[in-house]
Amino acid sequence: MQNDQHRPALRDEEPSFSLQVENEILILKLKAEFGAECSVIDPGIPPAIINEFLRSVYRFERDIISQAQPVSIYQKIGKPGFPKAEELSDKALDLALKKAKRLLARHGIQLDTRRDYPNRDIYTFITEELFLMEIADIDLPHYTNHFCYEDFHPDHALDIRDRSVAFLDNWARQMINPYDPRLADFFVHPDTRKFSKERVLEMAQSVFASYRSFENYACAIKNIVTDMDDTDGSGIGYAEGLVEYDAATASGETKHFGGSFALYFLNNGEGWKMFYFIIPGFSWDE
Repeated sequence: MQNDQHRPALRDEEPSFSLQVENEILILKLKAEFGAECSVIDPGIPPAIINEFLRSVYRFERDIISQAQPVSIYQKIGKPGFPKAEELSDKALDLALKKAKRLLARHGIQLDTRRDYPNRDIYTFITEELFLMEIADIDLPHYTNHFCYEDFHPDHALDIRDRSVAFLDNWARQMINPYDPRLADFFVHPDTRKFSKERVLEMAQSVFASYRSFENYACAIKNIVTDMDDTDGSGIGYAEGLVEYDAATASGETKHFGGSFALYFLNNGEGWKMFYFIIPGFSWDE
C-alpha cells in the first residue's frame, strides 16, 4: 500500500468544518504544485465526498501527471500538416476542422466551447494556439485532456451571466458557499461602506434563517454590461433583471418578494468576482 506522505492528515471524527478547511488546503496545494484550477462552488455536496475527490485528484497529479514528460499537442498528434486558415475556402476549412478534431480526439484531446463560434475562428485557434500547448505525454484508457476556448479568449458577458445565474439559484436554495471563488473578499456599497465577505454571508444567513424555504422562484436577466481595460485585462461589469420568489415562514405564512435585481462584478485579471448586489428581500442596513 502506498504511503501518501503529502496529503493533509484526516481524522474521521473531525467535524465538517475541519473538512472544509482541509479541502481548501488541498485546492491550494493542487494549484501551487500542479497549476490545477479547481474550486468548490456547490455548498450542497458533503465535504467528505469533496475531500475524497480532491485527494484522488492530488494522487493522480502527483503519481502520474507530474512524472510524465511534457510534449506539445502538435507533437503528440504526429506533427500533421494543416494549411493556414486564410489559405482555405469555407468548404475546405470545414473539412480541415473536422479532420483536426478527429485527430485530437484520437489522442485524447478535446476542445470545448461554451457557445458557438465561426468555424474559421476555431480552426485558427486550434492550428495556431492549441497545437503549441504542452501536455503530459501519457496514454491512459478514457483519459482526456480538456481545453476550453474561453480560457484563452474570454467571453466576459457569458462569464457574468453564468455567475449571476449561479448566485441567484443559490439564493433561491437559501445557500451561499463561503468558499465560492465568485465572491469578492470585500463588498463595497455605493455609499462607500465596506463589508467583509464574512459579514455579508452572516447578513444573508440571517435572511435565510427567517424563512423555512423560498418557493416559486423565477428570474430573468435583462441586461449585461462589461467595461474592460485592454491594457491590463481588468474590468467592471454587472447583470440586471427581474426576480421573484415566495418566502415561507415556519408558521405557514408566505411573503412575496419581487422586483429588480442587480449584481456587480470586478475583474482584476483573476476572473469576475461579485462585490455588491441588490436583490429583493435583502437589505444592506445593519
